[in-house]
Amino acid sequence: MESFMKSSKQSKRSVSKLAQKVLDFLQEEHVFPAKVLSEVPLHKINARAPRNLYVDILVQGICAMEVDGPQHKVPVRFGGISLAQAEENLDRQKTLDRRKELFIRGSNLPLIRLDENEVKEISFEMIYQKLEIARKAISHD
Repeated sequence: MESFMKSSKQSKRSVSKLAQKVLDFLQEEHVFPAKVLSEVPLHKINARAPRNLYVDILVQGICAMEVDGPQHKVPVRFGGISLAQAEENLDRQKTLDRRKELFIRGSNLPLIRLDENEVKEISFEMIYQKLEIARKAISHD
């Protein structure tokens, strides 16, 4: 992973508005003494991961972060789609989230998940509390 981090360029994928708020906070507040990257291909930190999965935020050598909008927890009718389609999208999203989590944990990297309400109240203390919890989860796996 370290060689990837040294030679990697920022991904060309767009960052969600919520993830961008977290990214801005991490960079402006200098929360971590490490490089912070967004939209990193998951296979770069776990070779077994499919090439179409991305980590929202990767803090070099410290943790991965996933920033979850409402569509990760409830059916959201983006663009006026039907409720049935929104429910199918939610099921797919939950499956995708579980897969990403398994691959991230498989790389022994702590995973911090933030939902939209947490992003609104983000703080240095919150990030470090979540990091401590994530580190403990890895040591118990």
